[in-house]
Amino acid sequence: VPTLPPFPTPTLVPTKVAPDVLPDVPQSPPNAPAPVEPVAPVTEPQPAAAGFYRGINLGGSAVSIDGNAWEGSSSPGYTSNGSAACNPWTPLLPETDAARTTMIQCYVQHWAHNLVMSDVPNGSYDVYAYVWLDWQDPNPQAFNVTLEGQAVQTGIVMSGSGQWQRLGPWHVTVTDGTLDLITDGGLPNLSGIEVWYAP
Repeated sequence: VPTLPPFPTPTLVPTKVAPDVLPDVPQSPPNAPAPVEPVAPVTEPQPAAAGFYRGINLGGSAVSIDGNAWEGSSSPGYTSNGSAACNPWTPLLPETDAARTTMIQCYVQHWAHNLVMSDVPNGSYDVYAYVWLDWQDPNPQAFNVTLEGQAVQTGIVMSGSGQWQRLGPWHVTVTDGTLDLITDGGLPNLSGIEVWYAP
């Protein structure tokens, strides 16, 4: 029987396994601080911008003056101890526009006015008052104006028929929800009160 050559012993060769391929991931440098989440900015409440707050025709009806809506004497949130009247026959000195003339010629009269505007948001305001004289006073007496308990103007004298003035501005701060205006001395005609927000 012929002899067969020895069968070669197979040699095992280790198989290389490809490493897992991972996507590129950005790495933080060593000792890097943790990311900070953005914080929404905090806004402080802003004071009311300067602008018209309220005007009242103390002795008449609603009217528009300088593009601002004035209320009439019967509007809520306002009281006066004066007697209302109108005098459209006495011309104003100096002359003014028709709407303002209508407001000035209707007024409330008292020797000690006490005007109260209620439901006023607390804050700072600039206040004006319209006064006029519809007759010639040969012996005028001075009068004074007090606003929120503080004397704001004294020694006001009006003598000529038709003379009018826009008194103020008087800067006041309301803390109790009401705006109080009083007068003493003389017998002034108050025609209008005009209130503006103060920045």
